[in-house]
Amino acid sequence: MFSVSYGDSWLVRLDPRVKLLLALVVPAVSQGFSPVYQLLLLSALLALYAFTPDPRQKYAFMIPLLLSVEVPSAWLAAITFGFAFRGGLRFVFPPALTALGVRGISLNGFVLGLESSLRTSTALAASFLLVLTSSPSDLLRSLTKSKLPVELAFALSVALTAIPKLVDSITSTLETARSRGMSVDRVLAGPSELYYFLIGVFLAVANVVILTVKDAQQFAISADLRGFRSVKGRSYYKELKFSAFDWLATVFLLCAWGVSIYLFGRGNVFKPLEGGGHDRNF
Repeated sequence: MFSVSYGDSWLVRLDPRVKLLLALVVPAVSQGFSPVYQLLLLSALLALYAFTPDPRQKYAFMIPLLLSVEVPSAWLAAITFGFAFRGGLRFVFPPALTALGVRGISLNGFVLGLESSLRTSTALAASFLLVLTSSPSDLLRSLTKSKLPVELAFALSVALTAIPKLVDSITSTLETARSRGMSVDRVLAGPSELYYFLIGVFLAVANVVILTVKDAQQFAISADLRGFRSVKGRSYYKELKFSAFDWLATVFLLCAWGVSIYLFGRGNVFKPLEGGGHDRNF
């Protein structure tokens, strides 16, 4: 899933530094956008995944990932801010639940949760474009070529690849557990099934931790075998060079960042018009 397969796509050939700049600029730019513009920006980022190798597999991963961010945030806001808005569709919970401090859920709160999590979804979509189309070695070489200290470049490349490896470990562990009959449906069969299910969850977490530690050990051994930091400089079979398109994309991203900061500082022009937001009680 996360192994980089090189192709002829312009997105794959794009310099890793440009994609790293995209992952940094897009979340910063989206801070000044209204939810409508954030949704358009997220749609544009998702459209870029069509140019990745095996886009169907990438969409099958990204869409559930983004939904796992949006849906819980929306439900939490709907319950937490259920009665913080005037009007709108609201559902009042029974007295047994209101005694716990939860009065009900609100459609306006649900929409607020979706809007507030759009920035996180945009940042995830921009970051995974870098992870899914650039290898760690290419990212490390491009950063060191830009005179970034190799220790910092190495730490950044390791951090960007740690999450995909963790996701792979969790996925393989869950598939193994399902193949051995572990299922949430069996919890309803009785207390004994619940006990074995909790034991299975504990063992699954332990297995993920073990796989993560083994991956770290293999990474360290691989770096030692390749003589990492043995000499100050080295040659490469494949030299990374900034193309004209890379320069054009870099200038465009920096200009978009500067323009958004200027317009945002002049009065949040990307925000909804006054009176067009939610009418709050407080």
